[in-house]
Amino acid sequence: VIDMQFKFGVEIEFFGVNYQTVINTLRNKNINVKDFSGYTHAVVPQWKITTDCSVNSNGTGLGKGLELVSPILYGEEGLDELEIVLNTIKALGAKVDKTCGVHVHHDVSEFSLQDFKSLFCLYSYYQPVINSFMPKSRRDGQYCHTISRSELNDIMNANSIEDLKWATGSRYRVLNFQSYVKYGTIEFRQHSGSVEFEKIEAWILLTHFMLERAYREPFEYTQEVTRSFSKFCDEFNIDGHYIESYLKHRIEVLNVA
Repeated sequence: VIDMQFKFGVEIEFFGVNYQTVINTLRNKNINVKDFSGYTHAVVPQWKITTDCSVNSNGTGLGKGLELVSPILYGEEGLDELEIVLNTIKALGAKVDKTCGVHVHHDVSEFSLQDFKSLFCLYSYYQPVINSFMPKSRRDGQYCHTISRSELNDIMNANSIEDLKWATGSRYRVLNFQSYVKYGTIEFRQHSGSVEFEKIEAWILLTHFMLERAYREPFEYTQEVTRSFSKFCDEFNIDGHYIESYLKHRIEVLNVA
């Protein structure tokens, strides 16, 4: 059971369906969607469709790709709403390809400097495992660069949130700290484009468990080479959780030679 105070948001990049059709159909499903207002980073209390020039533009009616951005969502109720939204756009014919990604934001307003350091260390340490259940296009992709050792050293040497802001670089990282500066969230950017609820739910929950682990106790990067999938599952407390079996399947599918 997910903590109902668990706050998150998602950005879903896609193409293949007209933007106004998406808005109208979601409204018919009682989803609160803002009128289309072009490219915008404005935070609003409704779902919104914006454009993304890096995304395939086929069939959108705008000559640009689309991004569907959620309002703040809460726990199981938020996941239920997300399922309705994803099933709706999938039924309309929404498509994804290598130009698309799924970005997940989590509220980290209670995180300390040490908590952030632990999160970056955890993600960097387990990057090989995370890569194993991501398509090759999302393994150090153009819009989701992995954390280099030099960047990690700068992060670990940060003495303030301001130092961390400079150490983490641009927003085009697997972990985007710049969103914390603007919105009080951490953005996980590595997931590939999808309109499948199962995939996106698993990633939302996994990244939530990563945050819980970073918040619970410090984690320091070591040179130990054992970064097995089983150790990963134990670290983030997903042993026996359906996410474990889902990720195992993803690894098998994505790493067939």
